[in-house]
Amino acid sequence: MFGKPRTHVGFVLDDALGARGRMAAVLPHLRSRATVLGPVGVDVPLDAAVEQVPVNGPAEVLAWVARERPDLLFVDGPDSLVLAAALGEVPVATLLRHGERSEERDLVHEVAHGLLAPYPRAFAPRSTGPIDEARVQHVGWLPAPLGPAPSPLPAAGSSDARRTMVVVTGRRGAGVEPADLRAAAAATPGWRWLIAGETTVAPAPGLEPLGVRHDLLAVLRAADAVVAGASLSTVAAVAAADVPMLAVPRSGRRGAEDEFAALLGALGAAVPLHRWPAPEQWDELLDGAARMDRASLREGWDGGSPLRAATALDGWAGAAAGGAPDPDRRARLLAWASAGDLPDVPDALAGAGVPMVGT
Repeated sequence: MFGKPRTHVGFVLDDALGARGRMAAVLPHLRSRATVLGPVGVDVPLDAAVEQVPVNGPAEVLAWVARERPDLLFVDGPDSLVLAAALGEVPVATLLRHGERSEERDLVHEVAHGLLAPYPRAFAPRSTGPIDEARVQHVGWLPAPLGPAPSPLPAAGSSDARRTMVVVTGRRGAGVEPADLRAAAAATPGWRWLIAGETTVAPAPGLEPLGVRHDLLAVLRAADAVVAGASLSTVAAVAAADVPMLAVPRSGRRGAEDEFAALLGALGAAVPLHRWPAPEQWDELLDGAARMDRASLREGWDGGSPLRAATALDGWAGAAAGGAPDPDRRARLLAWASAGDLPDVPDALAGAGVPMVGT
C-alpha cells in the first residue's frame, strides 16, 4: 500500500531578518516539502534541497499559488501580505502578533487556518479580539539558529575588565541617534558598547559598530546585557542567550513592540523603556536589568520550539489538504482588497488565472 502523498508548504516572507531566522529554524524539522518565496534580491541562505522562488509582491505569490496549489501557505509578514495570500484559495497560516487591534488584523485571525505563537503562552498578546484557540499553537521562543561558524566578536584587551553591552539595531535601525549612543558609552566607562545592525555611528572610545549580524545568538551569548527593540526575533534570541535585556520599543509597527515591551516588563523578563534614556540613567538601569530574575523568559526556551513549530505546520497542511474553498470568506477578502488596501489584487488574480467569486 502506498502512504499518503507528502504535503507541500509554501513559506512567504517579507524582507525582515526575523522572518528568515524563524524559517531557518523550522525548515530542518519539517516533514512537508517546502518552497520558500521571498523578495527579489534578498539572499536567503538555505540548504540546496529547499526550493526557492523569488517573488516581488502579492501578484507573483498568487501566480505561484495558482500553478502549484500547495497544501498550506505560511506567511511571515504584514497583515496585508497574509490577506493577499489568502486570496489564492489555499489555507494560510501566520504568526499571532502583538499590536493594536484593527479590522484588518481581525480579518487575518478569521481567515487564518492556523496561528503560530513563537513565544510562551504567558506572553500572548492582550489586544486581540475573539480568536478560536484551537487554531493557535504556542511553541515557545523561536530564535534564528546559531549556524555552523558564527563570526567572533572583536576581542577586548587582556587587561580590559569592562563588561559588554550589545545594542541590537537590526537591518532597519533602532531609531536612536549616533549622539545618544556616544553619550551612553561615555557615561558608562565600565562597559564597552557593540552595535549589531545598521547604524551611522562611527567607532569611538567604548563604542564599536559590528554591522548587520546573521549570527545574533552568538553575539548575545558573549554579552553581559543587551539593549534592543521588542521584536519577536530579538527577544527570542535574548531568551536563548539568557542575557539581561532593556527593551526600547521602536515606533510604528501598529504598536506591536510597545505592547510586547510592556508584557516583558510586567512578567519580569526585561526592563521596558519608553524612550532612549539620558546618559546619567544608564548605570542604574543596567544594575536593575542584572538583578531581574528572568525566569519567565528562560522557561520559554528549551530547545524544542523549532520542532514544535514544524509539527504545527505539518499538521495544518495535512488537515487542510483537500478542503473546499469558502466563498463567503473569499468575498470578504475581495471586498477588503477592492476597498483600497490592495486595489490591484483583483486584476492580479485574473492575470494569474485564479477564479473570481461566482466564476
